[in-house]
Amino acid sequence: MPIPEDILKVERPKNTIVIAYGKDKKLYAVRERIGCKYVNGRRLPINGSTVGHIVNHLYMPIGDEEPKPVSQACIDLKNWANAELCDQLFRDIQPELRKVYSLNDTIKIYCISVLRVCRHGVHDCELQDDYEESFLSELYPGVVLSKNTVSKFINDLGKTCSKIHTFMQNRASAVKADSHLLIDGTLKTDNSVVNSLSEFSRKAKKKGTRDISVLYAFDLEKMEPVCSKCFPGNMLDSVAYEEFIKENGITKGIIVADKGFPEKSAEEQFKAHPDLHYLNPIKRNSKLLKKYTLLKFTKDLKNNGSITFSV
Repeated sequence: MPIPEDILKVERPKNTIVIAYGKDKKLYAVRERIGCKYVNGRRLPINGSTVGHIVNHLYMPIGDEEPKPVSQACIDLKNWANAELCDQLFRDIQPELRKVYSLNDTIKIYCISVLRVCRHGVHDCELQDDYEESFLSELYPGVVLSKNTVSKFINDLGKTCSKIHTFMQNRASAVKADSHLLIDGTLKTDNSVVNSLSEFSRKAKKKGTRDISVLYAFDLEKMEPVCSKCFPGNMLDSVAYEEFIKENGITKGIIVADKGFPEKSAEEQFKAHPDLHYLNPIKRNSKLLKKYTLLKFTKDLKNNGSITFSV
């Protein structure tokens, strides 16, 4: 297809030629002519590299230092404060992860965790973009968090239950005797037919769905989770209480729980570990209330007069 006259009339450098390209031959490149050659007695031109393009009847040269496409350009404005704050408060978890996981896995787990804290509800397919736009990519460069990579990594991470168990046991063993562990349980709706833990809980009559019971321990001083475990949805917290303490190796500290975790259900663990104590609320029908006149409040809580207590 011949080059249109109006394109050929566009001012361009000497010793150049216009070449049409593209699907419909509607794009025009300007190439330099560097010489000629003889083929069967004919003199044929030799074209060199492309020196520019003609766009909207304007010649657009290609410089010696052609700017990079935006897809290859460096991100020069990154979110700093949230990533820096999380890293300062959370980086001491890395040595604990390193005892169980490889160096690459440790950094990947750490970066995914920080990104999920910085932007709640972020999806796996968005982690790579968030990582590149965050100052975390400067602190921990070269971490690959593409959609397929993260999905496979998290899937493999969940399969290695022994590593997860060891990691939580290590955290529980680091608890001091005077630390306060808050233990609580929650129900997570899961109607999956392939999940052996999905059962109808005591609340199923109202919800009409099956659940998984999740027990977890939270360090009050450090303000961070220590360990957790999933149980069938129809299992009472009082039944899972002792197993949770025993399996996670909680042998020290003061356990603070609600009335769903009576101390009698884990009595053997408290007797076996002298540094493990409990602080549980008294039941409303307990005889101790009357014996020690615990309902006769004598003082107000400082800075909150609506809460009274007795000594």
